[in-house]
Amino acid sequence: MKRLMVAALAAFTLAGCGSDEVATATADKQVSGEVVYFARIATPPGSQLLVQLHDGNGTLLGQQQQEVQGGPPFPYQVDYVDATTIHVSASLTFGDSDKVKFKLENKLLDLVKTDLILPLAE
Repeated sequence: MKRLMVAALAAFTLAGCGSDEVATATADKQVSGEVVYFARIATPPGSQLLVQLHDGNGTLLGQQQQEVQGGPPFPYQVDYVDATTIHVSASLTFGDSDKVKFKLENKLLDLVKTDLILPLAE
């Protein structure tokens, strides 16, 4: 039922630093891919997927939030302001709950392999 996605996962750092400041320049690049998780759980109605791109200083370069339902993979597409280094964070909340079920934080984005695998949130 679940499609196995092959993605090279670099070690990611659970860095709490960052800022909610949005870059003021106009978005000039775009990245797209799919988000998957391996647990055999379907997302209920009202589930939200949030994908954010940050530069090395934690400045928000672009984001996409969308409602998802059913099982992965979930496609995403984010317009962003170009930067030297780009880090990606993604989270998935189930239903009307604000509790994050799956989360990937501050992973260095590989622009060739843009599919994301979300581990269970702690």
